[in-house]
Amino acid sequence: MSHDSEHSGWHTEEAEIPLLQAMPFSRPHVLQQIRGPGSPAIIELSGESLVLGRSPETDIHIPSPSLSRTHMRLERYQGTYRVVDLDSSNGLYLNEIRVHSAVLRDGDTLQLGNAVFIYHEGK
Repeated sequence: MSHDSEHSGWHTEEAEIPLLQAMPFSRPHVLQQIRGPGSPAIIELSGESLVLGRSPETDIHIPSPSLSRTHMRLERYQGTYRVVDLDSSNGLYLNEIRVHSAVLRDGDTLQLGNAVFIYHEGK
C-alpha cells in the first residue's frame, strides 16, 4: 500500500494578488514648545518663511514679554528649516549657544527668552 503524503489533499492554485502602491507616510516639520506661555504645544511649520514673536501679527504668536515683537524668522532651507534672529533683545539660542542664524536638525533645542522649543524634522 503506497501513500503519497506529499500531495494528498493539497491543491494549490496560482492567483494574481494585486499589489497596493505604498504611499510614503509624511509628517510635517514641527516646533514642540516645552516651556513658556502657551506650552505645551505643537506648532506645525508650513510655508517658506514664518516669523515668531510676541506681536499678534506674527505667524507664530508667543505672548511673552521676554520675546521681541518679531523675534526670529524660520525659513525653508534645503528640505529643512533655518532660523534667523531678527535683532531680538534677548537673542536666539540653539542648543544653549547664542546664534544669529543656523540650520535646524532633528532634536535641536531653541530658546527665545522664556520660551523653549524642540525642533522635529518632517519625514
